[in-house]
Amino acid sequence: MARSSGSSGLTSRDEREASRQRNAPATVVLLFLGIGTLAIVGLCAGGLYLFQPHVSEEPAGATALVNEMLLIDVPDDPLSDPVAFVPRGTIEWNIAFMMSLRGAYFEADDEQLDGLLMCREGTGASLQKPDVREHVDRVLRERSDGRIQLRSDGPPEIRLMPVRGVPSEFTFETGTDPATKDAYRLVTGIVPGNLGGEVLIALRIKQTDPWSDAIIARMVESIR
Repeated sequence: MARSSGSSGLTSRDEREASRQRNAPATVVLLFLGIGTLAIVGLCAGGLYLFQPHVSEEPAGATALVNEMLLIDVPDDPLSDPVAFVPRGTIEWNIAFMMSLRGAYFEADDEQLDGLLMCREGTGASLQKPDVREHVDRVLRERSDGRIQLRSDGPPEIRLMPVRGVPSEFTFETGTDPATKDAYRLVTGIVPGNLGGEVLIALRIKQTDPWSDAIIARMVESIR
């Protein structure tokens, strides 16, 4: 039987879950702020500050938004899928009527995997810019506790994966937590969305059984 913590009535699992829900939005917001700042040229920082992103932690909204951006099969059944992802929330950001960003984020059902899956759509600026991709990579390297940066285990691997019959470039990397020595898989790629724009797919997950790169490959190949 799980023990409660103090007089709050929360079990240790409840506390970990609450911590995850606090940390994940922070990671997602940081990703959005960086993309918005890098994608817009000529807008002062003060102008950006006036247009704050809107964060929602409604799981149903995450599923609905992903369906608007992409028709993709995200594994969600812990009984039949090697790794299942749970929808957590959404974020939207309109910047000075010049561009808009919106996205949804999911977390691995098994909290021990420390998994985060994000889908982002942008209009008005390209997500393909090198500095935007570098920012995404940097944010993915930050663990959910916000204190530890994963160390690269070597150069990234570029793979071409079919999306709606067109090859799309995905970057696969491995990073190690310097404290625990746990290895993480980092995957990013940009694919065409339902509305003709670009959708960024980014994933970070602990590289341990039952994780396999085939899981992300099946997700990407399911886009239609």
